[in-house]
Amino acid sequence: MATILLVHGSWHGGWVWNDLRSALIAGGHKVHAPSLRGLGEDTANLRSDIGLWTHINDLEDLIIREDLNDLLLVGHSYGGAIVHGLEGRVADRLRAIVHLEGAIPAPGSSIMDGWREDYRQDVLALAKEHDGWLVPPPDPGVWTGLNDEQRQWMRAQLKPQSLKTYEDIMPVDLELFTGSHVYLWAMDRPTQPYRAVVERFRHEPNWVISGTRGGHELPLTNPKAVLRAIDAAVTGVPLPAEI
Repeated sequence: MATILLVHGSWHGGWVWNDLRSALIAGGHKVHAPSLRGLGEDTANLRSDIGLWTHINDLEDLIIREDLNDLLLVGHSYGGAIVHGLEGRVADRLRAIVHLEGAIPAPGSSIMDGWREDYRQDVLALAKEHDGWLVPPPDPGVWTGLNDEQRQWMRAQLKPQSLKTYEDIMPVDLELFTGSHVYLWAMDRPTQPYRAVVERFRHEPNWVISGTRGGHELPLTNPKAVLRAIDAAVTGVPLPAEI
């Protein structure tokens, strides 16, 4: 059993983990699934100065305040960048790390730097139309694998996010956790934006890369694969290249 901190992705909130959180608790784990500042139920506090490092600092404070140890960090999408920036700060408290389609900027780069140029320009134009800093969520239909009910539910849940969260830089001298990392990625996405991330870490000795299906929203579309990845990280049982 482990203590698990689930970190959600862009425009989401802690709500995305509801079913997985229940399954993990039923399995005997202690689970935290907060909404990031300005997102989820905290939208009243959204401001233009909230960036990636705001969220990293908030979660570090949570870990220390709650004295979380033997900790498994799980990051989905944008949450992967948060986990990557946080891991070295709390390395002595960590058991392992799991990335679910995690966005991990290269050293000296931002999340935005890893985007296709046309997408980057589209997001900048969209933010310009929304007070210069708000990035509205896309329609969830862009994420393959969701059924009609899930898409309808998500349309009511997704909230805008600060542009600064995508502009903050990952330092070149970032301290990292040297223990076990599991990266689960969706092989069935028509355009896989995290392929470069997968290739960057594929041959790292402390990383296990495993492909699955279900599109980007794996916590909702393929919870069995997510639970298997988490179990592998907790127990140390290796994952195959495809699950």
